Amino acid sequence: MKMKKVLGVLVIAGLGGAMALGLNQVFFNKDSKPQTFEEQQKVHFTNQEKITDQPGINFVAVSAKATPTVVHIKTEMAPQNTGDAGDMFDPFGFFNDPRFKNNQPRQGSGSGVIIMDNGYIVTNSHVIENAS
Repeated sequence: MKMKKVLGVLVIAGLGGAMALGLNQVFFNKDSKPQTFEEQQKVHFTNQEKITDQPGINFVAVSAKATPTVVHIKTEMAPQNTGDAGDMFDPFGFFNDPRFKNNQPRQGSGSGVIIMDNGYIVTNSHVIENAS
């Protein structure tokens, strides 16, 4: 009786796998030919001449004008004390030992853009979140 169940499960698993492979071929591999490794590794770049030859587009001039407004932001945050690890994760109290506490301030960095003459800077919130 046990052997019939095992064989039944194996037959059903085999049929399910065959059906999944068949559906994969029908829906996802339409008009696709096998590619060599070299063909898969080819990178398709945009034709640079077409972009830079258009009147009014000059990346060098735009970047020279925008670069002075980009700033680097360094932040310092208070030490992150996680508190007690709890009995579930630390049943013997190894990680509640003061020698394992990190009392050093955490540091971060990011970038921002000066948007006004009076010094207003726009940056992402994660750059300055919890900073002092």
